[in-house]
Amino acid sequence: MKKTISILVVICLLLGLTSSFAEDRTKNKKPRQRIEIRKEEDRKEKIKGLKEEMRPYIDSATKDKKEIRRLVEKSKGSYKRAKGHIKKLLKERDSLTDEQIEKLKESLKTLKKWNNEMGGSKGDIKKVTKRLRNAKLERDYKKVREYYREINEIQRTRMENLKKIIEDLNDITEI
Repeated sequence: MKKTISILVVICLLLGLTSSFAEDRTKNKKPRQRIEIRKEEDRKEKIKGLKEEMRPYIDSATKDKKEIRRLVEKSKGSYKRAKGHIKKLLKERDSLTDEQIEKLKESLKTLKKWNNEMGGSKGDIKKVTKRLRNAKLERDYKKVREYYREINEIQRTRMENLKKIIEDLNDITEI
């Protein structure tokens, strides 16, 4: 009986010792190093979560950029048609009514206004992109997320403005 108890005690000690020798990343590290390793792992997990959280904003920004490019190309075509129509109308000045002249003047004023707004928003995107790059370098992901939101808002206003410009250009061709 004493032999079986002593054998059981020895087995328990051996199992306890072998489990303490199991492989551990923080093994043979000082307590401060263990804490730093765990902090680094937590930080990496947090960054990964923030990147996944930002993914919709990034995807939206790239999608909006493509849409803006498409609208710009469409507006260039509309601009060429409107310009050609205006030249045609100017050749036939004598046949223009006062109402047509007023519509042309009003349309040109609105186009200038839209053009100024578009130029200003392009500068806004450049400023935000510069701040975005700096935030990425500093690894300040909360600011990165905020800047992506800001870029998305600016892009949406640009798209709305481009659509209005295209409508105005098409209206000019109908004069």
